Amino acid sequence: MFSIFQELTTNTLKYAKANTIDIQLDVLNECLFFVYEDDGIGFDLSMITLGIGLTNIKNRVENYNGILHIDSKPNRGTNINIEIPLKA
Repeated sequence: MFSIFQELTTNTLKYAKANTIDIQLDVLNECLFFVYEDDGIGFDLSMITLGIGLTNIKNRVENYNGILHIDSKPNRGTNINIEIPLKA
């Protein structure tokens, strides 16, 4: 999880021009829920291909049998939701 957090933070600092990052971790029903939000410039999901950073995050989440959801729109910031089961 640390490497996912590190990659998200690096992307935010490099590209998003965000003033605020909000992070939430919850454990519920044997799942870890990780929410990462920034108030940066956002991006149009339909116009972007996954770069190395987001591809690494996607692969790491999949290695944990998790689910990754990215929600972003220009001038609205980015919201990343990750759900990872705690039982293998």
